[in-house]
Amino acid sequence: MYSERVEERLKEFVELYGIAESAYKRLQTLLNLIDDKIHNEFRYCSRGLKEFLSESCQTDDDEKLEYLQKATHATKNAFNDSIDLILGYASSKIRELSSIDTGKELVIFIPNIQEIMKAISKIHNQITNSRANVENRINIYKEILDSNDFGLVVSFCELIPIIENNISAEYLRQVKERRKFIGGIAVSVLAALFGIPNMVKFLSQFCPWLEQFSHF
Repeated sequence: MYSERVEERLKEFVELYGIAESAYKRLQTLLNLIDDKIHNEFRYCSRGLKEFLSESCQTDDDEKLEYLQKATHATKNAFNDSIDLILGYASSKIRELSSIDTGKELVIFIPNIQEIMKAISKIHNQITNSRANVENRINIYKEILDSNDFGLVVSFCELIPIIENNISAEYLRQVKERRKFIGGIAVSVLAALFGIPNMVKFLSQFCPWLEQFSHF
């Protein structure tokens, strides 16, 4: 149906499209969102394919290759953007989780945090290098997709909801402990200073945990 060079480019496109779609599906699963920019790239891809398949394009190899190239370029962008967003999501979540004051090191909640951060850094370097190596850029992204480093980052992203719950629970526990400690000191000081033996009993009506200080 097509010439040999068109068939070759079409085969390359079909392979790339499958990879790009898979990467985008993984992004949607991890982030639970539809990215407008990537969606638009797939629309541009569809537009190129529509022209490629149109009857007016069937007799001209150069024209077919031009439209197929447009579809391929849009697919590359969708693929690259999906990888970039997954990596960005992992990086931003580490910063966000690190900012929560639980009184404990992040490694308590994420034992392999150092390995994850090294993997993110390595992939960032690969992406940066791909910017100056346009001809080989898509192959670099394919290598990233198939790498153990990227697999580690994805595994971390899949566990983020559980990690967030654990950190939030610990944070709330720490807050309650601090309030309890401060409240106990305040009651002790006031009772000692003003000699009001029934004060704790009165406050316990509103804060039951103060009962333990009723001996003051």
